Amino acid sequence: TVQAAGTAVDWAMKLFGETDFGRLAEAVGAVAPGSDGLIFLPYLEGERSPIFDAHARGVFFGIAPAHGRAHFLRATLEGVSFALRSVLEVFRETFPAGAVRLIGGGARLALWRQLLADVWNTEVQLLSAPPEDATSLGAALAAGVGVGLFPTLTEAVRSIQVTDRYQPVVANANRYQEIFPLYAALYPALQSAYAWCAKPSATS
Repeated sequence: TVQAAGTAVDWAMKLFGETDFGRLAEAVGAVAPGSDGLIFLPYLEGERSPIFDAHARGVFFGIAPAHGRAHFLRATLEGVSFALRSVLEVFRETFPAGAVRLIGGGARLALWRQLLADVWNTEVQLLSAPPEDATSLGAALAAGVGVGLFPTLTEAVRSIQVTDRYQPVVANANRYQEIFPLYAALYPALQSAYAWCAKPSATS
């Protein structure tokens, strides 16, 4: 679990005065993958997987005069995507991860679906179930098996179909492959600073 995924995006939209996802996509789409060297760590509320550090906090790294509002918005989406990739990498240590199916509010934004495919370098799939209802629907299908409405979970999930697929854009995936090690190196470099900042301040 990533502690602040959608929360980080909501925070950035509010901070930079954006309320419409269509305009967000337009602004983000005008910036090249990698946000011209701007990297965001989305640890606004600490982080769970894979670093498990309640003291971690958000960081924009690499800020330069050329960076504007759209860069910060794109870097936020990319930072959350990198954080999710860091969880995916843990899975990949155990077994090959094939296509990833999206649920949740972020799945509604086509630009972000493609960005996720590029950052993760894997196929991303959209389902027929409404993204915001997928968790509840899964629980309902499991309950349906429990009360005998469906014989098995395999049968229960046949009602959910893959409706769209996003393949990584090779050039973008290669760019993110270069950036991800730097993203991953930032937390260890800042870990002691996070701990220092979390210490109670001295009182006079």
